Amino acid sequence: MVGLVFPTGGEEIRTWELVPEVTGKLCFGVDDLILAEHKHYIDAIGEMRAKGYPIVLLTPPRLKHLAIELHMFEHPEEAAYVVGADFNEVNYVNMCDYLVYIPTLDEEQELYCVSAMSIALWDRIRKRSL
Repeated sequence: MVGLVFPTGGEEIRTWELVPEVTGKLCFGVDDLILAEHKHYIDAIGEMRAKGYPIVLLTPPRLKHLAIELHMFEHPEEAAYVVGADFNEVNYVNMCDYLVYIPTLDEEQELYCVSAMSIALWDRIRKRSL
């Protein structure tokens, strides 16, 4: 089972929203998708944890010293991937089981959420199918 917490992209959602109608269509292999505004990420992460998922946080470059690089990360059998967290507002580091950093050509450049999510899920599929 794979979960994903993803930013709303400006849509107004009261707290967070489990979106079963697009799960699997938006992201291949994702069983549970939660769209959340940044201010509700803590609740969304809590919901994924309540569903039994270990939490994998995709970190920005400035936190790479705390994280394992993606090419060295062994994806757990079940996991909820969190992308797009606003690290200026809340410290999500202590809420997560794994911190993963995706190296980029420009270490100052952060990946867009869609790119980070796509790379991480592709890496998961590739490694888990070996």
